[in-house]
Order: sequence, then C-alpha cells, then structure tokens
Amino acid sequence: GLDEIAEQRENRHLPEIAALLDPRQFELISRPDAGLVVIQGGAGSGKTTIGVHRLAYLAYQDKQRFSPDKMLVVVGSPALRAYIGEMLPALGLDGLPIETYAEWASEQRRKHFPWLDVQLEESTPSVVTRLKTHPVLLQLIEKRAEQYGLDPRSRKDSHGALFFWGDVLTNKDALLEAFRAQPDPSFPESDILRAWRWCSDGCPAVIDLDPGDRHERRAAEDDEAADGIDESRKIGIDNRGVEDDERARLDAEDDALLLRIYQLIKGGLRKGVKNALVYEHLFVDEAQDLSPVDLAVLLGCVRQMTDGADTDLVHRSATLAGDTAQRIHMDAGFTDWNELLKVLGMSAVEIEPLRFAYRSTKEVLEVAPGVTQEMWVFN
Repeated sequence: GLDEIAEQRENRHLPEIAALLDPRQFELISRPDAGLVVIQGGAGSGKTTIGVHRLAYLAYQDKQRFSPDKMLVVVGSPALRAYIGEMLPALGLDGLPIETYAEWASEQRRKHFPWLDVQLEESTPSVVTRLKTHPVLLQLIEKRAEQYGLDPRSRKDSHGALFFWGDVLTNKDALLEAFRAQPDPSFPESDILRAWRWCSDGCPAVIDLDPGDRHERRAAEDDEAADGIDESRKIGIDNRGVEDDERARLDAEDDALLLRIYQLIKGGLRKGVKNALVYEHLFVDEAQDLSPVDLAVLLGCVRQMTDGADTDLVHRSATLAGDTAQRIHMDAGFTDWNELLKVLGMSAVEIEPLRFAYRSTKEVLEVAPGVTQEMWVFN
C-alpha cells in the first residue's frame, strides 16, 4: 500500500548516505545520537557533508524523534544556507529549518523581549565586541546567575534579564576582577575599560526603554509582556526622552547575551506561552565564527539526556563543525576547540580531525599552511 511505498523511499536514504562518504566520514555520522561530535577540518574535508548526513542518519534511525521540525541547522552565511537547503530534500529532510545565527538570535530575542523596541548599533567598537563575546564574560554571567537565582526578590522574567544584563556590563569592579582572575594578554585592562565605558553609557539608556512596573506586573501574571507604555516612563534617569536617546541601542552581540541570561534565570527559551524551545539535534557549520556565548545559547536549546550509568553526565545530540584556520571574525571569542569545550563544560568531548581534503590537490594543501602563516606574520 501507500505506507509500504513511503517506507521503501525512506529506506533508500541510508544506502545513499553510505555511498557518498569515505569510511572516516561515515564513522562520524553514525556516532550515537546522545553525543556531541566536534569536527575539525580544513576547506574541502567534508565537514558540511558530515553534518548534513548525520542529520539524515539520525532521522533514519529514529524518524519520530529526529523529525525535520525537531532539528536545527545553523550556518555562517545565506549562501551556505542555500547550498544545504538543496541537499536536505534529497535526504528526506524537507522542512528542516536552516538559519544564520544572527537571524535566529534576533528572532528569538524579539520573541522573548517583545516589549523591547530597540535598534541595533551599526558601529560597535571592536573592544566592545571582544568583551561581549569573551569566554570570561560568559563565565561571569553564569556565576552571577547562580547568585541571582537564590535571591527570592529577583525577577525571573525578561524584564529581570534586561536588568541583569545591564548590571553585569556596567559593573566595573566585577569585570576587572573576573579578567584579573583569568588574564588574557590579547585583551588588556585598558581595552576592558574602554568597553566598560561604552556599556556604561548605553546600557542605562536601553534599560530606560522598559515599559514600567505596571506592565511588568501584568507580564509576570500572564507570563508574557504587555503592549502598552506608561507615558511617565518616557523620560530616562538623565531627564532625556528615551525614545530620542541615540545611546539606546543594542550591539549585535547583545542578542546572545540577553538570550543566555534569559535561559539561566528563567530556565530556557520558549516556543510559545506553554511550550519550551527544544531541539533533538543541532548542527552548527563554521562554528569557529561563533562565540562561546552564541554556542552556549544554541546548546542550551538541545534536549538534555542523562547517562544511565552516571546521572551527573549530561549529553546533548549535536554536531559542531569548523576550522580554526578559517576564522572570519577574529573578535568572536573563539580561540581553539579545547578552550571552547572547557568553557562550555564539555572538556571530556574529543575533537575529531579530518585529514583528507577533496577540494584541492595534494600540492596545494602542502603549500597552503606556509602561505597562511606568512599572512598572519605580515598582518
């Protein structure tokens, strides 16, 4: 019948997957579904192919759990999104969402902070980007969130998350103490102070956009924000109109910070009023261009699974693929895989290297490392 025909079509995908991969690539896509696979490989080594085919392999193994609407692909550019979008239907994965991180984070921030009508800053200084993507800031936020959660007077909603955000970024003493505890020679104290001054100027102006206590109480009762704005709240603490204050801007990196803070104090992002935003599997391509904060937000949306043998060990089904030598955004906070996994609390995860490339000849690959090294020295 029709069910048998549909099943035969689905069953064809696994042989097709196996035929397109070399043994090492197939080994990686067939890893257990309850694990994080981190793939390091140069251009043309098959990172994207592995990530996409692992999606298909998991769907083949458990099509109900790993249905297209329960997985997410995050890419670095619209061009890569279009490329992967052409691959997925042939593997039986129609309708699987493919997003750039910036688009996904912006959409989620607007959903979780619908009352925060604010524009993005287009000329953020590099030192500010460095601060807001730095792993030390992520660790400071997570430490402060634990203390915040113990305070029964603290707000555990989007309004509280915004205040938390502003407090962390404008607390000079706490920032300096955190960076002195984990010094980064490439990010000196003078740069940290320059970034702090920027945040101290802009964060209060953004916080002044909060609609007001009356609407906050209504939001807390309804678990969602109200639309109205109290006219008396249109004047900021410096007696300037908040709607006319050019300082009231978010930097692009603030989307991730606000979302991570929301996750930590609220307990996770939401898909709707009643449902949590949970993915069964996540594939991030070109992960080297995302910050530790970005990846913490994404991984925080993947379902947690505890190991039956050790309840303290938490698994998330995800694939991270990238190449440290191909970083585009040098201020994104990504240094190397080992440091990243340590910051994310996943230092036990092994990095899987790909040693074969299919896009370039052997001669080109032998010369390339020396050329790139010379470029770095020159720069």
